[in-house]
Amino acid sequence: VYIQNHQNEIDQLKRTLRTTTFDNDKYVICKRLYDEYQKFDVDSALYYAHRCKNLASGMKQWDLFTQAGIDELLISIYRGQYTLARVQLQECGPIEKVSSNMQAKYAIAALEYYMRVLKAGLGDKTDPYSIDSKLCWAKYSRYLPKGSWSYDYYSVMVLGDYAPQRMLVRLKTVPQPSIMAAMIEVALAK
Repeated sequence: VYIQNHQNEIDQLKRTLRTTTFDNDKYVICKRLYDEYQKFDVDSALYYAHRCKNLASGMKQWDLFTQAGIDELLISIYRGQYTLARVQLQECGPIEKVSSNMQAKYAIAALEYYMRVLKAGLGDKTDPYSIDSKLCWAKYSRYLPKGSWSYDYYSVMVLGDYAPQRMLVRLKTVPQPSIMAAMIEVALAK
């Protein structure tokens, strides 16, 4: 039932997208489709992130363009395409130059990239954040809301700052099942 309802919602969004005329509305629908597909079909998610990026560029909406670029970056990271992800991270520019409402999302993408590169031993001497987890955390953690589940999760995953009591409390406060809950359970298992 859940899967059928989910597919019906996606199909409805696609039908709406076909009849929508304004680029801003198309962007919103494509972003929703990206969010839905990201959970189970990264190829389709990437398609809609790319479409969002093109729409944002055409509208000269640079925050939306950055958001779509970060979405593409996250898909590359999840696919293990770290060389491409590094290029995409550089294309996003320095986090300090990104608008403040995009900085937390950028920080999460950067932390996802660096924690995976560090864990895989794929660090690059020309990129100090890829070889030093403390330096990486110092750079990007300040853009995450302190006291949030994401701050706690990434402190465990990047630094190994294991705090099981805090994570158990977090687990009780997030929706079950959810991506947040799954991420917290991964941090607890670390």
